[in-house]
Amino acid sequence: MVSYPGAFTNICLVLPLALPIAVATTISLAAKAACAAIAADGIETLTSEADWLNGDYITAQSHYWSAANADLIPACAVFPANAHDVSGIVTALLDQPGVNFAVKSGGHNPNVGYSCVDGGVLISMSKISSTVLSEDKKTAQVGTGSRWLGAAQALEPYNLTVVSGRIGTYLRPSVLI
Repeated sequence: MVSYPGAFTNICLVLPLALPIAVATTISLAAKAACAAIAADGIETLTSEADWLNGDYITAQSHYWSAANADLIPACAVFPANAHDVSGIVTALLDQPGVNFAVKSGGHNPNVGYSCVDGGVLISMSKISSTVLSEDKKTAQVGTGSRWLGAAQALEPYNLTVVSGRIGTYLRPSVLI
C-alpha cells in the first residue's frame, strides 16, 4: 500500500446506531386513532410512520439501559409536559380500549414491555424534567423525566448533590422512593 502525506487512507460512513430499522409488528387503527387524538389535544406526538428520523422519536424509541427494549417500535411517542397532558393521554387511551401503551421515564427498566411498546403508544416523560429545590434547601423535587446528570447540575450551585446511579443520562424513579 502506498501512502501519500495528507491523503485519506480510510474513509468511513458514520450512521447513528439508534435508527429504528425494525417495523412494529402491527399498528392497529385503534392505536393510530389514539395517537391522532393525543396530537389533536395539543400534546407533542411523533409517529413511527412520519417521524422515524426525528431525534426525539429516535431517543424515545431507542435510548434504554437495556438494549432489548429498543427492539420494539411504538406507533407513536407522546411527550406530556405536565399533569394536564398526562390526563389527556390517559383519556385518549381510555377511548381506545385495547391499545397497548408504556410509560418511559429514564429508560432504566430492563424488562421488555415495561417502558417500551410495540405498535402502541409510548408515553415519554422526558419533558417533565425540572429539579426544584425546597425553600429550606433540604429536599428537591425531581421530575419523573429528569436525568441524574441534570438533577445534579441543578443542585450544584447550592453545593448539594443527589445520591444516584452511575450513569448520568438515566433516572430510575424507584430509587427516589
